[in-house]
Amino acid sequence: MSCGAALAPQASSRSASGGYTFLVAEASGRQGSKSAVAAGILALLLGGLGVHRFYLGYVGVGFAYLGALLAALLLFWLVIPLILPMITAVLALVEGILLLTGGFDTDARGDRLLR
Repeated sequence: MSCGAALAPQASSRSASGGYTFLVAEASGRQGSKSAVAAGILALLLGGLGVHRFYLGYVGVGFAYLGALLAALLLFWLVIPLILPMITAVLALVEGILLLTGGFDTDARGDRLLR
């Protein structure tokens, strides 16, 4: 059994454009109704909250972003939780750049994002 067999058939770790992204759906070929520019701006402005992932339909990943922020807020007196918001902010920055440059091109249903 190969490592790739563990992924669900509709999930892939590689986008249609050939770039690697974090848990994107396989492209369905349909044109979606969600804008890559809007998602990119959301990622750059509110990415630490996972708003861009909720917008694209990746609810689980959006909750992971929120969970990291809540964990940091609840454990603010430790030094380690300060790293969590920094990590999510950097991830959101990278995802925002990918969304705006075309490296992230499908929503959670596999529909192509509007450019």
